[in-house]
This record gives sequence, structure tokens and C-alpha cells, in this order.
Amino acid sequence: NLELLCMPESPIVCFRYRNGKLSLNRLNILNKKIREKIFHDGHFIFNYCTFKGTVYLRCVISDPNMESALIDAVLNEVTSVGNQMIEVSGNYSKYRISTL
Repeated sequence: NLELLCMPESPIVCFRYRNGKLSLNRLNILNKKIREKIFHDGHFIFNYCTFKGTVYLRCVISDPNMESALIDAVLNEVTSVGNQMIEVSGNYSKYRISTL
């Protein structure tokens, strides 16, 4: 459920949570809400950026000793929060983004 904007050439990684059932506008809102929830929970600190009308989550990996387990934890948290924020309401094609 994650999409990389491009292969990183620097310590900045831009990616987004995806769900094939949501419009670009709803995905943009969802990605901002994912970032907001994770930031306010204090688990991880990262930001977002907009590229060609699409919102991407933006992580700066500046610690050369960062373990891959921490990167996995960030990606798992984004996926988990994104999945929790999407609620099926009756018809499978209609989603409501929860504010959690």
C-alpha cells in the first residue's frame, strides 16, 4: 500500500500511502492525516510535500547508523495508521476517512 515517489539520491525519501479505491484528492487528505496522527502520537517525526498535485510523506534519514528495523517500523506505522483511517461504509467502493 506504499508508493515511492522516486529512487532516493539523497537522505530524503518521499513516499505515500495508497489505496486503489480512493481518488487523488482523498489520498492527499489521507496522507496528511497519517502524518498528523503519527507526528502527534510522537512515534516518528516526518513531514509531507506536494509534487505535481500529489501529497507524499517525506522522511529525512540522516543517521548513518540507522537500522533497517527502524525504517521498517516507520513504514509499518504508516501502513497501519492508513489502514485504520479507512473505514468501509456499506458499499465497498465508498470509503470514509476517519480522523481517529
